[in-house]
Amino acid sequence: MTSNEQNLVNDLIQTNSNHKPTPLLRILSSNVLAKKTCDLEFEGTIPPNGTTWRFCLEVKSNKSSSKYNNTLLFYGDILKNRKLMQAQPYVPNTSYGVLLEYDSTQNMNSFFIKQIQKYIDSNDWNQFGTRYGCRYIFFYDDHTHELYYSEWAGFVTAKSIQKWF
Repeated sequence: MTSNEQNLVNDLIQTNSNHKPTPLLRILSSNVLAKKTCDLEFEGTIPPNGTTWRFCLEVKSNKSSSKYNNTLLFYGDILKNRKLMQAQPYVPNTSYGVLLEYDSTQNMNSFFIKQIQKYIDSNDWNQFGTRYGCRYIFFYDDHTHELYYSEWAGFVTAKSIQKWF
């Protein structure tokens, strides 16, 4: 975890706290530099279905020197986060996944989206998500202060992502 990733999380938290009339996410923990928790843990209701989820996310920045490794490393980080969360009391509707830095001006050509779609087979991606409780993937643009998401299943072949706020 890097300070770039912590800055990304801090910006998201600030944007969320400024959301009117009330913040959309309930931040539970946000210490990217800690090794014993998810980088970002929050509760939120994904539109439009109205189900509240608890998300345990790994955060990856494309500003780090290891950004090319980050695309594949987050699989291991998700497994680590699941093991850490299993030591806590069970919480229904918990989803694991990643929050990736995103450039909305590039849309689907943004760095991490291109890397995932280039290097990860869609069947492997979908099976991993099903097996390890990954329901959504998140993207945050720290320039426009916008959070985007997509369902995990089918993301590798997706043509768009949804804006949350």
